[in-house]
Amino acid sequence: MFSRSSEYVSLFIDDNLKRGIKGKTEAEVDVVLEKAIVLIRYLQDRDLFQTYYQRHLARRLLHGKSESHDVEKQIISRMKQELGQQFTSKFEGMFRDLVTSSELTTGYRDHISQVGDGSKTIDLNINVLTTNYWPPEVMGRSTQIGEGSRVSCTYPPEVQRLQASFEQFYLTNRNGRKLTWIGTTGSSDVKCTFPAIPGKSGPLSRERKYEINVPTFAMVVLLLFNDLGEGESLSFEEIQAKTNISTPDLMRTLTAIAVAPKSRVLIKEPAGKSIKVGDKFSFNASFQSKTIRIKAPIINAVSKVEDTAERKSTEDKNNQTRAHIVDAAIVRIMKSRKELQHSQLISEVLTQLVGRFRPEVSLIKKRIEDLIAREYLERPDEDGTPSLYRYVA
Repeated sequence: MFSRSSEYVSLFIDDNLKRGIKGKTEAEVDVVLEKAIVLIRYLQDRDLFQTYYQRHLARRLLHGKSESHDVEKQIISRMKQELGQQFTSKFEGMFRDLVTSSELTTGYRDHISQVGDGSKTIDLNINVLTTNYWPPEVMGRSTQIGEGSRVSCTYPPEVQRLQASFEQFYLTNRNGRKLTWIGTTGSSDVKCTFPAIPGKSGPLSRERKYEINVPTFAMVVLLLFNDLGEGESLSFEEIQAKTNISTPDLMRTLTAIAVAPKSRVLIKEPAGKSIKVGDKFSFNASFQSKTIRIKAPIINAVSKVEDTAERKSTEDKNNQTRAHIVDAAIVRIMKSRKELQHSQLISEVLTQLVGRFRPEVSLIKKRIEDLIAREYLERPDEDGTPSLYRYVA
């Protein structure tokens, strides 16, 4: 089977759930879902599909790209029937997080109004995500290309006050919980005022006000320019020193607000389509738009279809997980059977894992040797030939 089948089946579902089902009848949607399930049945590497689906689902939910949460839940329900509860448990957990987050947002707003702190000028919508349900790159733990932790950011004082207020509300009745703010997954609506420019005609001759939806890190960067005088600029290094945003994330952030044509509210020097360390940025007083509300693009750390390096990273991480799964299968089998011939153990491991993936025999052999070294198994034969294995209690 085509080596990228798992990724492409997930992308097929992703495209349909973002826009493909728009305007379709219930019967037509049902046909799309059935086609998806048929494709999943033919996949050998279902664990790899699970990884891609979790990532694509997270993007749809957090970026508001899903056409229908009801249809999302329908296909998850069908996957559950086809592949079991364990396969879909993280997907279901992601939806539970969204329901909880909506309730928390409402509760926090009620709390603010009751304590008389309703004069806040920043309206906060919260997504509290459970670490184990969401993909690592969403949770800021890592990305596909090995950047390490991406949660660090020095937020503006007004945002820090809002964070502290919510944390106090959230943690009051939740002992032992810890909140980590992840700026890579959220967005902000920023109200920008652009002054009239003397000597200009048309829109530039008068003051212009826009509301721009930007990634959270872009909001942090834009607020730095409130303190600058006319004509002043900040270098890439100065912005990074003030915000503590990682270099790759800051490059993506500045691309959204200094390169993207419809949201170029900063001017980059020298001009160009890529952000480089050493570039300087200033407020674009000549910015204008045909619409009052503007949405800056989301520049993802990982492309929609993975390139060779990204795919290798995904597969390497998946292979690490597979090693643990094979270990667990071998131990379960040997704990039950006590002794098994080499060929029998290989056969039983393949049978037990057929619903998730088909491990190479070489991987099973390698995991057996590792379990022998860790004294989970032993070879009763004195010559050490791989004919019989015994479970070590």
